[in-house]
Amino acid sequence: MLNDIVYYTGFFPDFVLAGITTRKFGDFSKAASINKLASVLKIKTSGIVSLKQKHTNIVHAIDSVPVLGVLTGDGLMTKTKNVLILVKTADCLPVLVADIKKKIIMALHAGRLGVENMFLKEALIKLIKSGTNVKNVKIHIGPHIEGSCYLTDMDKSILKQLHTFGILPNQVYLKNECTRCNQDKYFSHRGGDSGRMATFIIIQ
Repeated sequence: MLNDIVYYTGFFPDFVLAGITTRKFGDFSKAASINKLASVLKIKTSGIVSLKQKHTNIVHAIDSVPVLGVLTGDGLMTKTKNVLILVKTADCLPVLVADIKKKIIMALHAGRLGVENMFLKEALIKLIKSGTNVKNVKIHIGPHIEGSCYLTDMDKSILKQLHTFGILPNQVYLKNECTRCNQDKYFSHRGGDSGRMATFIIIQ
């Protein structure tokens, strides 16, 4: 961890920078945290794209920044360098996807409804329509509330969906770190927090 950010090194190729902010970094329901992230990563605030998340199956493709207006949905994808895309979570699954050959990235927010509605599968179909071969996909599932603290075992459901889609175990990294059990490190909605972490990815 550096600057209160957990970086996802060693899983994605070197052209990708990815990670998740912690509680100490700040609350991403507030604009000040976006500015802080831009400063820490040495990028322009206008180069960061986020969403008004509504538990939908909507993924927006971002070709350039800045993005005018508020985007509503639960996924972002881009193949443009130096565009940072992020999702905000506090128990839901933050999912990062990269096509390591075509250099396309995605940031997805999947809660219980997203898992039940097979949002990740819908997002992968969109990626394949852009020319991706599923064999070249790597998927990182970050810290989220786990089965022992929640009504639904989202981990089991989402891994089963990925398997039926043809994603092999070595293409997926599932972070076994429950947000509710680790409230000293992460925000947890079920634990009573109103704050949000940011899970981000950018092509450098």
